[in-house]
Amino acid sequence: CELPDTEPPSQPAPCAMKGSAYMSLPEVKAHLQCRAEKTIEAVQVAAKVTSGVVATGTALGAHRVPAVILFAGVARMAVDTEDLADRWGYIAVPQLAPEETSGFTRAAAVALVIVILSLVESLRQPRFVGHHNFIAVCRTALQLLGDVLLIPYYAWQGPEQPEVGFQPTSLNQELVAACPSLRSYFCTPWLRHTYTAFSWYTFLELLPLHNRPEHKLRRQTITMPDGGTVCLDWVEDDRRDEDVTKVLFIASTWAGDSLTFQARKIAGRFIQDGWRVVTMVKRGCGLRMANPLTTERTFTLDIDEDLHACIDEVARCCPRAFL
Repeated sequence: CELPDTEPPSQPAPCAMKGSAYMSLPEVKAHLQCRAEKTIEAVQVAAKVTSGVVATGTALGAHRVPAVILFAGVARMAVDTEDLADRWGYIAVPQLAPEETSGFTRAAAVALVIVILSLVESLRQPRFVGHHNFIAVCRTALQLLGDVLLIPYYAWQGPEQPEVGFQPTSLNQELVAACPSLRSYFCTPWLRHTYTAFSWYTFLELLPLHNRPEHKLRRQTITMPDGGTVCLDWVEDDRRDEDVTKVLFIASTWAGDSLTFQARKIAGRFIQDGWRVVTMVKRGCGLRMANPLTTERTFTLDIDEDLHACIDEVARCCPRAFL
């Protein structure tokens, strides 16, 4: 709005908001200068907190750019307030009580600190994994927030070079050399965090469209010496077991059977390349095709004899196959 250089108009200008008052140029400058000082103070508090985090061992490396951009934007916003007062002789500004202004500044400072800490936690390498205490839960929540805020950055970043750890045996070195896909990995930007990926695949698992098996299945039950039962879900095709040369053995977890979304996606990829796929269903496990318990002993990660028995059975059924 174009306002006169002398007295303010008797009627509010179209740009004046309800609850606003007209102020002279010195009053506007003083008001905006106070807001700028409050903003700069919030940035300084955030900088001190971030410096403390970095000093404790956070290595940002090439990921320092997003935090620098954030600080530059906030600082520019604070500096431009004085130029705003120089261009207008009178301006309509909301009248805030001192306690409201200080409360807003504190809330902005807290929000800025949380955003910066979330960016630092998301960019930390190696990534933090844990929820064993309250601090670990807070760090995981900050990491989740940072991953969401940095979705455009991770999409622009491109593939990463993962660190592949293995014992330096000749066989392991040959396997790594024969798998060039291990040298480059592009994580889905919006599924970078464990919880978002788990939630997404849980959502896909509940969709009726993903509950239909694409291939014919055959279940084989193996009785263990203690009376417990484990199952093998074979994906059937036109070949006999004796003629199969490649077998993919999927050792599923507590919800695992051959009808879960993940197992079917993996199986479909390997079936196209000529593999026979078999999924192990542990004691009392299975989401859609359950394997009922026959003893009091349930599935735990230390039951090695169940896994060995299933692998031996697959090797017996497909003696010529590479497992």
